[in-house]
Amino acid sequence: MDFLRKNALKFFDEAEEAFKKNDYSFTMLFVEQFFQLTLKYLLCKKYGEFPKTRSLKTLFQLTKNDNLISYYKQNLDLLREIELSYIASRYMDVEYSENIANKALNLAKKLCEETPMINYFKLLEKNKELFENATNIAKEIAIKARELFKDCEVYIIGSYAKKPTPYPQT
Repeated sequence: MDFLRKNALKFFDEAEEAFKKNDYSFTMLFVEQFFQLTLKYLLCKKYGEFPKTRSLKTLFQLTKNDNLISYYKQNLDLLREIELSYIASRYMDVEYSENIANKALNLAKKLCEETPMINYFKLLEKNKELFENATNIAKEIAIKARELFKDCEVYIIGSYAKKPTPYPQT
């Protein structure tokens, strides 16, 4: 279900871009999609699947994570506005102010802080090519080291994970 994480990050990036373009309706829509997919990703990692609902309240509650549930309760009014934007920005002639779009975007950033793995995955995505080429890089280092230290044995030691380890279902 890695596609949920990737899509969540894409929606977050799109929300930032829409905000820069003063397109606050799309900022709100993309922020809502970010929340929805991030929570579904977290639920999928925890339970092996995710519910087919758009309700942010339900998704937050299903995480059974005290920090995330508290985050939801503390930001209830804004999260309801974000949730309503899913329908309103798509099917209604609704405009959002810069202020509310900025608050929504900052709330999404705050979720990234509450779930540090989002920042970790964003970093991995940004450096994907580096990690995909780790073996080739290690080989190049070994060749150069052998050229420099001709009278020594060269060992390149390290590790990386090619695929995430599946978590047991709870």
